Amino acid sequence: MDFDSLYNRLKELDSQINLQTHSLVMHFRISTSGKVDKENCHPYPITQNIDLMRETFLKTKDIAFCHNGIIRNYQSHDKIHNDTQTFGVNVLSVFKEHYPKFYEDKNVLKMLNLLAQSKLCFLDSEGKITYVGDFQKYRGMKCSNLYFIKPKYTYPSYDYRYGTSRTSQGQYRLFK
Repeated sequence: MDFDSLYNRLKELDSQINLQTHSLVMHFRISTSGKVDKENCHPYPITQNIDLMRETFLKTKDIAFCHNGIIRNYQSHDKIHNDTQTFGVNVLSVFKEHYPKFYEDKNVLKMLNLLAQSKLCFLDSEGKITYVGDFQKYRGMKCSNLYFIKPKYTYPSYDYRYGTSRTSQGQYRLFK
């Protein structure tokens, strides 16, 4: 759950399978719902078993998914599971049950985009990545956003809705 652990794990994986030749999906979570722990980190298998999604190490034989954003109509009723897991169980597992390759159908992907109103990413067992939503390219990668890029310049802005000012680096302070 820290940079050094991630970096060391990626080096280990690279020595085992050469990451340059494999598809890789990573998710960096800031938590909008659910418990903040490693068990709620993506990717998730597509399953009807929401507790299986909390496993920290598992292999799926066909497809896994990640999500970035908030899926508003799928908030969990408990404080443990998150909206992504709830959406996976209630929507994605139903599609998969009736249409196992649903993620290859452009019309289904459009429907998922409307339902989630955020970004989804599917990684299948053959290494094919399918994107739902507006992903952006950065240094040979596709990213759900570019918020991690530090701006060259900072400038103050005023948010009239909340009475706060914010710099371009995302630092908030009360505006008097």
